[in-house]
Amino acid sequence: MDRHTATVASLTSGIDARNDRNADQLAAPFEKDAEFVNVSGLWWHDRGAIHRAHEDGFDTILSELKITLLEKQVKWIS
Repeated sequence: MDRHTATVASLTSGIDARNDRNADQLAAPFEKDAEFVNVSGLWWHDRGAIHRAHEDGFDTILSELKITLLEKQVKWIS
């Protein structure tokens, strides 16, 4: 799989995980010591924290979230 296809697949998988409210699927691609900052500026410092935050969010504030990808474009920063 080339780099472009892999990037789009990763993005699509993340969107699917959010729409399915699946914290396991969402957190799985992250490294154990990953960093994640959400749109509100909350910052999580490992895969477990990323998982827990999304799992909690899927039960509350994100319970009706629906993401629709309208366009895919990848631009590489050299």
